Amino acid sequence: MKTVKYLLFGAFFFTMTGTVTAQVTDYKPLLETISQGIKDGNTAALKDPLKQYNKLFKKNPEALVALGNAYLTAKDYIKANEFADKALHVNGKYGNAYILKGDIEAIQDNGGEAANWYMQSMTLDPQNPQGYIRYANVYRKVDPSETERTLQKLREVLPDYPIEAEAGHSYYTMGNYTKAMEHFIKENPERLSEDMLVEYAITAINTNKYTEGLNAAEIGLRKNPESMSFVRLALINAINSNQHDKALNFANTLMQNPVEKTSSDYTYYGRALSGNGNYQEAITQYEKSLAMDAENHMPLRYLSEAYAAMGNEDKGVEYMQQFLEKDANARPSDYNRLADIYIQKVKKGVDKEVNMQKALNVYSIMGEKYPTLGTYCILLQGNAAFQNEFDDIAMAKYQQLINTIEPKGSNASDDDRSYLRQAYRNIGLIYWSSKNDLNSAKPYFEKLIQIDPNDKYARQALGLDEKAATE
Repeated sequence: MKTVKYLLFGAFFFTMTGTVTAQVTDYKPLLETISQGIKDGNTAALKDPLKQYNKLFKKNPEALVALGNAYLTAKDYIKANEFADKALHVNGKYGNAYILKGDIEAIQDNGGEAANWYMQSMTLDPQNPQGYIRYANVYRKVDPSETERTLQKLREVLPDYPIEAEAGHSYYTMGNYTKAMEHFIKENPERLSEDMLVEYAITAINTNKYTEGLNAAEIGLRKNPESMSFVRLALINAINSNQHDKALNFANTLMQNPVEKTSSDYTYYGRALSGNGNYQEAITQYEKSLAMDAENHMPLRYLSEAYAAMGNEDKGVEYMQQFLEKDANARPSDYNRLADIYIQKVKKGVDKEVNMQKALNVYSIMGEKYPTLGTYCILLQGNAAFQNEFDDIAMAKYQQLINTIEPKGSNASDDDRSYLRQAYRNIGLIYWSSKNDLNSAKPYFEKLIQIDPNDKYARQALGLDEKAATE
């Protein structure tokens, strides 16, 4: 969510109705003043600008609808409806006025009334795509077939209109990024507006479709090379798609621009530097980010990663512990990272027993904090010990795992069976190869072969594959 807050610009209702007033005309400067006054609730300050606006644009239906949308954003439905009616008085076939009236009803959950107004827009202004889009959205949940019929009609009227992107926009405004991405990804991003490309790239970030998001942001930059919004979107998507060279180029562009920097800007700059192996400079940027916003805890995590990558595990531990203490939204993977740093010290031969125990303790804390992962955390303990030749600890953890899962019988989940497979195999291997005790290993391989008849170690140990046994 922090990433979304970093990127989102503009209120929901402005986004929803923005296409209605997309044409640039001379009413916009005055409308901006009025909109701010409406937002501030300053009635006295609105008197003269409104009088001037009504005088200048009383015969301009687009300007009247634009003002109606400003009132709609402030949830002043009476005033919004008043200006929709004024626009229709000027031009009874002006589709955007009917759309505004529909939006007024839709926001108040009056779907039937909203659909009626959108239908009038479709009928009287058939070349206006928004009537079709709004009408289709009303029926998206209650009657998907009606939605499809409406969109098919729009395809017939305007074959080149980006319908899939509009559907994506609709889900985007509802915060349903998964459904939004399903539609955005079907659209050719080259023909999308800048606003749509921003939504596409943000949606990609929230659905882990970073390559697609980067492509959308780069197209946006070709359309508007000066847009730091697209630079930021490109930066984030490049980092998360491991395109480190591109990420650093975007980060340098952002940092060299006079635009006001945020704490997150410095964090992402640090990540781009770190991705290119420049850990020391990355640390400098993370420290700037923390100095600017102490409530942004993510730099602590990235500081830990940078120090660990440089071989300074003590600093890596220090910052990761700070992050876990301060960030209520820390994930299981963050605890895994802390355990990995201790294991990194074990692999270096630094206080092996002490650091192995610290890693095991982290997994225990992780299991307590996330009870649904309790069994998995035991597996992690066993695997960490097994991979670093702490055989007795590994066997004890695997046996604990076996004792937990075997009583479940047929109720064991697929994950449970996968964990059992690893426990049986690794205990068997320890007995067989490390302790040279095939007799003790065989019961575990016999259980393993019941779960995985093709396991090569079990087949070899049990003499089921003579060729493998000979080899």
